[in-house]
Amino acid sequence: MIDVEKYRKMLDGIAPKYAGESFTLDDCPVPLTGESIKRHLHGFTSVLIFAVTLGEDFDRLLRQFQLTDMAGAVVLDSLAGEALEDFLNNKIGKNRFSPGYGDFPLEVNRDIVETLHASKRIGLCVTDDFILTPQKSITGIAGIK
Repeated sequence: MIDVEKYRKMLDGIAPKYAGESFTLDDCPVPLTGESIKRHLHGFTSVLIFAVTLGEDFDRLLRQFQLTDMAGAVVLDSLAGEALEDFLNNKIGKNRFSPGYGDFPLEVNRDIVETLHASKRIGLCVTDDFILTPQKSITGIAGIK
């Protein structure tokens, strides 16, 4: 049996890093491409563009486990995802939409990271394939009334 609490305690020293800025819908520097994001933001007057990451410390820890304890790595990865979701739920609520949902393209990750200067602020980057690094990272947009 896997001791989940053991892995949860390993995340105690790894705090999420967050960047966010609000804009009116008319001044939003991130392209709101696709019908999914337009439906999601219907009725809102402003948006919060955000990014959050557990950073390189978590990636290093996960790589160590992937080499020595694959079951533990899966548990750790799952708990880290849960921790990021909890952080965002507490910070901005559940009314958020991320690139890759519906027809909101992953390419928007680059626009969000550039808009927030997230590389400098929280160490978040985007690969040529529009994947976020470090691995446990989330970008998105939330409607503000």
